[in-house]
Amino acid sequence: MNKFFTVAGVALVAFASQSASAQVTEKDLAAYGALMSTPHGALPAVASPLMAGEARAAAALDVRYGRYSFDVAGQDIAVNNIGIGGNFAAGDRGRLGVIVGRSTCENCESTTMAGVDYSMSLFSRPVGTSTSSSLNIGLHPAFGYGKQSNTDGSAMSLALDVPVSYAMGMKSGMHFVSFLAPGMGYGRMSDGITSLSGTRTSLGGGVALLNIGNGLGMNLGFRKVFLDEAPTQWGLGMSWSR
Repeated sequence: MNKFFTVAGVALVAFASQSASAQVTEKDLAAYGALMSTPHGALPAVASPLMAGEARAAAALDVRYGRYSFDVAGQDIAVNNIGIGGNFAAGDRGRLGVIVGRSTCENCESTTMAGVDYSMSLFSRPVGTSTSSSLNIGLHPAFGYGKQSNTDGSAMSLALDVPVSYAMGMKSGMHFVSFLAPGMGYGRMSDGITSLSGTRTSLGGGVALLNIGNGLGMNLGFRKVFLDEAPTQWGLGMSWSR
């Protein structure tokens, strides 16, 4: 497994090799490393306009920052990720998004990431007597790719989430949104000659204020790709829509 050097992979391999209690296989490590080296795991989950019942909202730009860390032999290895992207209406109940980003950590080669995702509304119903509050269920498939600088190391991921959100509208037009997004992901890591792949479950979530003013939105989110003793990624997001 030490052939597969993405930012997340090298940190996780070092972490797992130091932990006698981490009962994981090489395929588990490859899946986790790939998911965390691509936008799905490296960047925080954020609320989309669909979660506020706005499938036809104008095109939106967003910037995200995510961070997680490993304690390896008493040394804290922090992985920092930043991405910029956008999404726009695609069909009556969907939005298509693209994002590019970069992942770095101390004494690691950086990883350049890119991803494409699609958000679709499956269910939306008013809550209580207020038409400004709603419960929403969606579907969110995503594809991601990561390429390590100066090496042949690469990562690829496919993921599917089912976001469940509650949106509360306010008189000003602002929306408060809270959501959880359980999911499943497939990840493959390669050194240019051989590769390993596997699957992991995940959970994303967060809270957001959308339409604060002039199309501004603020998000606090997380993503947990499940693996024994592996960390949770936390992050912030800002969005602008017109």
